[in-house]
Amino acid sequence: MTYIAGIDFLNTKLSPFVQVKNEYRIRFRIEALSIDAFKELLEQVSSELSTLVFTKKLESYGPVKTFDLHRYIRISSWMELPCAIDRLYFVRVQHIQREDIIQLYRAYRRKKSMPLLMYFYNEQTVMRFSPINLDVISDDIDLIAELKRCFAQRVTEFDGLPVISEEEWMD
Repeated sequence: MTYIAGIDFLNTKLSPFVQVKNEYRIRFRIEALSIDAFKELLEQVSSELSTLVFTKKLESYGPVKTFDLHRYIRISSWMELPCAIDRLYFVRVQHIQREDIIQLYRAYRRKKSMPLLMYFYNEQTVMRFSPINLDVISDDIDLIAELKRCFAQRVTEFDGLPVISEEEWMD
């Protein structure tokens, strides 16, 4: 399995957010984090989150559903990764640029046809988009502490909502 920033994000039974302690993670509600705030977050996190992994579901009837990501980003490489969930696999796209991530975030916020879960990562940090939350998980606890200090719109209480794993999203 693939471990980035201490998490196994191909572990579909356990959300990455619960795989690490609080000092290694921060969470935002997608609708509460504006585009400008996201740009600031991305600037602080890293300009080198250059790899994208997203979930891709095989449709019961017909071809694999495409998300037309090429409308938002330049795709120079594409690799499918195995997944333990039937009819689901992960796709890895490398050499993602900062502007690509911003374009994808815009589309994600507008609820365009996008992958259910998207991960941007480098060796130390993972940023995960889900329909409800944006999570940042990093080995750099100083980075997470700084983000918690700078961003008032972060989720500080989980208001009783359970953390949903990748497998549960697919049900």
